[in-house]
Amino acid sequence: MERVIISLNWTCGTLLLIMALAYPALDAKFFTGSKKLVVQQRVASIAQWEANHYQTREQYILFSAEEMPDAIRDELGLKLREDFVYDAFLADNGQLVIRAQASADAVRSGSLPPLTYILRQGAGDRSDQGSWETLSGKRPGLF
Repeated sequence: MERVIISLNWTCGTLLLIMALAYPALDAKFFTGSKKLVVQQRVASIAQWEANHYQTREQYILFSAEEMPDAIRDELGLKLREDFVYDAFLADNGQLVIRAQASADAVRSGSLPPLTYILRQGAGDRSDQGSWETLSGKRPGLF
């Protein structure tokens, strides 16, 4: 009986160590990777919507996460409770900044790390180059 328990201990310990070392790759590939792709597509859709609005009215629609216009929310199919919240504002240099942040509920529940996706575009430009930033400055995993 002692040999079985020792073998199980070694097996479980080895598997847990492998999972701990592989977690950053697994996280990027499976856990948050798919959510990041959805967010990038949604932010690109918001940027397209804003660019079209700017061409017709020569102004952007600025909004906070709590006050997102229903037209954008309906076009993206967003529900009130999402993993990410979106906002749009003007930077000091006049660029439109569209930002998606992991919601407080998602961070508290542990389903997402504190992430932010930021896309910047100039007046009427169509830009689809954004960048991901971790708010904690740390990568997930042991190292």
